[in-house]
Amino acid sequence: MPVFDGGRRKGNLANARAQFDEDVGKYRQQVLQAFQEVDDNLSDLRILERPNCDEREPYETQTAMTQPPLQSNLYSSWRRN
Repeated sequence: MPVFDGGRRKGNLANARAQFDEDVGKYRQQVLQAFQEVDDNLSDLRILERPNCDEREPYETQTAMTQPPLQSNLYSSWRRN
C-alpha cells in the first residue's frame, strides 16, 4: 500500500458519500410519492362515500355490471333437495 495516493481514497470516500446521499434522496422521493398516491385514493373513496355524490352512480352501475348476483341462501336450497 503506497503511503501517498494523491487523495484518491479521500476522493473515493467523497464520491461514495455523494452517491449514498443521492440514493437516499431518490428513496425519500419514492416514499413521498407513494404516500401521495395513497392519500389521493383515500380522498377518492371519501368522495364516493358521500350520499349525494354525482360520481357514485357510474361507480355503482359499473360495480353491479361486473359482479355476479349473490345467492343469499345456498344452504337452505341445498337442504330442500
